[in-house]
Amino acid sequence: MESQSRSNVKLNLGCGDDIKEGWFNVDNEKHTEGINLVYDINNIPLPFEDNSIDEIKLYSVLEHLNNPYAFMLELHRISKKGARLYLKYPHFSATLLWRNIQHKRGFSWTTFDHKLMTKRFKTTSRKIKTGKTLKFLEWAINLFPNIYELFFSYIIKCEDMYIELEVIK
Repeated sequence: MESQSRSNVKLNLGCGDDIKEGWFNVDNEKHTEGINLVYDINNIPLPFEDNSIDEIKLYSVLEHLNNPYAFMLELHRISKKGARLYLKYPHFSATLLWRNIQHKRGFSWTTFDHKLMTKRFKTTSRKIKTGKTLKFLEWAINLFPNIYELFFSYIIKCEDMYIELEVIK
């Protein structure tokens, strides 16, 4: 990570083809230019120092991991106090969730509301995203996410969750 400024270190974990300029891009295989490190992030500990990371992007990663809880603890270890985590993962109602053989689980609006998470991460924003066909319902789903998940999620399918977390230390 020598090329990263020590004052603002940003990780793009599980980057795939989404190479971010100014970020340290990590993926489990070198399938495109711009990947800085080839590493299977299921292998904990991650090869980063304690309290060394300012921002972490995890788009379409959590659903592939063997142990998302242990992985989140590891992200907490490597993150500085106040670091930002940007996550995208499939909502449990997503029709495409189980069409990918590598997916192990989906997640809900309250996944990060458990006390094991809230003592390490503060949720600063979150949103359930629908597909284009149901875009007109997205505002209502996000206004009443618990009602949606309890009563309507098996009828009205959503796609992804976007959540931003702040590291508490």
